[in-house]
Amino acid sequence: MILVDILGFLLLFLTIYIFLDLIKASLFFVYLGQLKEYRLDRLIAHFKTITGRTQLLDNFNFLKWKNFFKPRLTIRGVLTLVFIFLIFYQLFFIFLIFFYAFFKSYPQSLFLSLFLSFVSLLWLVPVFTMVGILFSGMIFFPLKLALIHLAKRKIGRMKDLQVIGITGSFGKTTTKEVIAQVLSSKYKVLKTPLNCNTLLGIANLILKKLSPDYEIFVVEMGAYRKGEIKAICDLVKPKVGILTGINQQHLELFGSFENIKKAKYELIEALPKKGLALFNANNKHTQILAKKTKKNKKLYGQLKVNFAVGKQPDWVKEVFQAAYLAADYFGIAKSKVGKEFKKLESLGPKILKGRKGVGVIDDSYNSNPDGFKSALNLLSKVKFERKILITPGIQELGNDSAKIHQELGRQAAQICERIIFTKKDFYKPFLKGVQSVKPDFKMIMVQDLKGIKSQLRKEINNKTCILLEGRVFKGLKEFLTNDRNKTNY
Repeated sequence: MILVDILGFLLLFLTIYIFLDLIKASLFFVYLGQLKEYRLDRLIAHFKTITGRTQLLDNFNFLKWKNFFKPRLTIRGVLTLVFIFLIFYQLFFIFLIFFYAFFKSYPQSLFLSLFLSFVSLLWLVPVFTMVGILFSGMIFFPLKLALIHLAKRKIGRMKDLQVIGITGSFGKTTTKEVIAQVLSSKYKVLKTPLNCNTLLGIANLILKKLSPDYEIFVVEMGAYRKGEIKAICDLVKPKVGILTGINQQHLELFGSFENIKKAKYELIEALPKKGLALFNANNKHTQILAKKTKKNKKLYGQLKVNFAVGKQPDWVKEVFQAAYLAADYFGIAKSKVGKEFKKLESLGPKILKGRKGVGVIDDSYNSNPDGFKSALNLLSKVKFERKILITPGIQELGNDSAKIHQELGRQAAQICERIIFTKKDFYKPFLKGVQSVKPDFKMIMVQDLKGIKSQLRKEINNKTCILLEGRVFKGLKEFLTNDRNKTNY
């Protein structure tokens, strides 16, 4: 009898434990869905990685307590959670009845049935989440169409509005910021804010912020599939299109490199005959696209135009040249353009002075092959004795992932004394590249913030510079730069 009571107490404890783990798992997978912009193609691509597979397998291990991740409480996020919990409610009683009928002759059959019901629900959370995302997407689809229709009608009435579209695999945001700054010297300019480069986000911005007194609208255009940039162009009708460069970023989602090029070129195809297409002359893929373009076009990046903009990396000079050509198209004098450039702070990754004088290069907002190489090049030029790279690698590169990470590893090996990887996904190809240059080099794998802090405590001094490349752990930058006297070098 005592053993039966102990078994009942243990099952009750495990049931409560699993119930709480079920809630945490649901919140985590909705958070992950938000991180992937509610796109099932991005979620599926994530689950193909080592990190994604580990997250799925960890969900089957109910004895492993999960970290808490809180999704943003948006309307769609709440709808997705409500749908998941409604499924839980229905299936819970189905599982409970089934398990109780099967185990009713066993001691503590009710507690055992409760425990097994919650375990079954826990294992199904990833599936429920994807179904929930589909369901909430179906509810939002008519609203999305309505918002886009209203935005198209609103912007269509602004006959004098000039729209500049900017797309490419890298450099979009910086190019947008510089062009908006320069054109603001003569015109009233609206630009898309950070993380607003999708059709729905831009439509929402038009409805909320775009008023008739704006003269120029600078639009950053992002895409993961063919047709997505075309849809944005159908909405905003760009007159100027800027193609910043093309590489393998999001190759897995596009399916092929040819699809990436076609998708980016949709912006140029959408331009009117009297419009202007600007291409980066330093990117071989945009060069090829420029040659086939019959519309009014110009190349930037190799112009013999100099501005006193300080010690900027080459890619920032390219951005200034794109802004110069756009300003010239809109009738802004070169002297005025130069004055606007001088107002801009140093662009690109900044070298921050962190705790105890440690140098920190923060390139953690996003990561792509060209940006990664540029950040490593900056790290190679800083005057610190020791140089450390912390990175999870680059996501969604498809079949080219191993090749690209090996190439990055070779470059990093020539610069860095230590390399810390935060995910398993690309550790092996990166290490292969590193050891092709330095056979005895030991890379470190640390997959939690506490572990990285422990690794870095002795490295935080004025002789060390640390590059944060890609989406590293939340709180790492704050840990390194948590100093009241934090400044730029």
